[in-house]
This record gives sequence, C-alpha cells and structure tokens, in this order.
Amino acid sequence: VKMARALIWERDREDWQAIAVLGSVWTMLLTSQVVYSSDLPIQLIFWVITGLLLAHLMRKTTVVHVKPHTRSALLVALGFVFAGVAFVAALFFSIQWMTSEVLVARAVAVQNAGGSSQEVTQLVGRAAGTSRWHPGYARALAISHVRNLNELAGDDVEANAEAITHAAESAIAMAQQAIALDPADVRNVRVAAEVSTNLIPVVSGSDVQAVELHRYARNLDPANPLQHLALSRALLTMVDNAAAVLPAGEERDQFLTQALAEAEEAANISLSLRPISTGF
Repeated sequence: VKMARALIWERDREDWQAIAVLGSVWTMLLTSQVVYSSDLPIQLIFWVITGLLLAHLMRKTTVVHVKPHTRSALLVALGFVFAGVAFVAALFFSIQWMTSEVLVARAVAVQNAGGSSQEVTQLVGRAAGTSRWHPGYARALAISHVRNLNELAGDDVEANAEAITHAAESAIAMAQQAIALDPADVRNVRVAAEVSTNLIPVVSGSDVQAVELHRYARNLDPANPLQHLALSRALLTMVDNAAAVLPAGEERDQFLTQALAEAEEAANISLSLRPISTGF
C-alpha cells in the first residue's frame, strides 16, 4: 500500500525511482518466499531489501502523546516489550540457522576432502541439534547416518555390529523427526522411504515400511512420475522378500498377486505421466 501511494498518489517524491527499483525486487523476493524453498542467502537478501525499502517509505517520525498511568501508555509500553522480545527471538533463531549452515558447509568440505563418514555425521548432528525446528537438517542427518552405516558394514560387520545398530536406529529416528516437523513436505517422506530401503538388509520389516512411505510420498506428489516409479520398485522388493519368507499357500499367493498388480499400475502411471520419446 505504501509503495502504491508513493508511486501513484505522491507524484512529487524525489526518490520514486529508488522506490520503484527496490519495490520490484522486493515483490519478486516476496513471491519467491511463497513459491520456492527459501534458504539463508535468500532470506538475508529479502530482509536487506525490506530494510532499504522501508527506509525510503517511512521517513517521517510518528510521535505518540500519551498521558501517564493511562491505558494507552500501558499498551504502548507492552508493545515495546513484545517488539523487543520478538527481535531478540528472531536474532536468536537467525544465529542458530547461520551456525547450522556453517556446520553443514564444514561437513560438505570434510566429505569432499575424503574424510570419514563418522566425522561428517558428527558435524551434521551438531547442525541438526542447533536447529531442531528445521526438518532439512534432520533429513541431512538421517542420510549421513545411512552413509556411516554403509561404511561400517563395509569394514567389519561383526566388529561394528553395535555401531551399525546405533546408526540404523538414529537414521530411522531422524527421518521420522523430519516428517513430524513438516508432514506435508514430500522431501521428508522421500528421504524416510530411502532410509527404509537402505535398511532392508539390517532391519526386519523395512521393506514394508518403505512401501508405506513411498505410498505416502506418492499421495503428496501424485503428478511426479518418479514417485510412482519408486513405489513400483519398493513393491517389487517387498514381493521378492515375501516370496522367500512367507509359507506357501493361498494367502501368500493372494498377497503377492495384489502387490504385483499395484506395482504394475504404479509403473504404468509413471509412463503415462512422462511418455518415453522414440524420436531420433
């Protein structure tokens, strides 16, 4: 409203060009906060542009005269208190976010330098512990635990049995925490499904859990053909395991038939959403 007033009604403003430029950039950034996934650099640019724009739009000082011991004075005082608390809270969460970003950057540097997965997991774990409210760090920690598990299993399974069990439990816990923080984000569900898929050789029943999570992800993002394809693969894995474990009988045959039919349907939907090109 203030931008429209400054650009349309207040025609004699000397800084209308600065307001027009800052206002267009601010509008684009505001739209990106809603449409796209925001990160720390975009947030920093958004608030810097917001401050610059407000500096041009709110140049006049508003003086409020209140009498002592009145309701208005009490409300103004409470307003200052709440504003101060909100500012301190925003500063605290911003520092937490920046700290987590620095820790993740260090973890990426260690991984690129060929460091151990355990060291990477410790750094990502510190980032997730600093920003417990952010599901992205919980997802990253779940993936890091799975990589650490694969490295431990490649060395000596018997000697690292306790560490492998701990890594598997931690991966499951962090994947579930990411879903609990934001159950509508398909990325959280997809990571949890991939974690369950990787834990099939270690944790009993992970194949069934992977199928349920892939169904969940498919329902959140039904227009993505990769979600249907991932569900089809998870169902085929579950069928292979069930065929080797379940006793022969009518119930086993019925279960396998239903699972195979669902896998075929998911694969067909994936193909229909993104047809394969036959051109040369």
